Amino acid sequence: MIAQIKFVAGEIMVLLDRLEGPLHTEDIKCRINAPPDVILMSLGWLIREGYVYAIPRETGIEVMRIGNETNEEMQERALDLNAVTV
Repeated sequence: MIAQIKFVAGEIMVLLDRLEGPLHTEDIKCRINAPPDVILMSLGWLIREGYVYAIPRETGIEVMRIGNETNEEMQERALDLNAVTV
């Protein structure tokens, strides 16, 4: 299972590199041939390891590779993180 999660995580990284922008989780599920739970576990692993971050939207969650964001997107991300309460 761990090997499958890492393999799918690699596919997600290639997809994000190719598209160079945020991608909705539903789009990722449509583009990658893997079970939805494995895709979500792979996304969680990528987020935890600091390769990507999640952007909460009203329609769901978008994922973006760290380092591909514009200055405006970085500011928006900072605002989103400041709005989170624990």
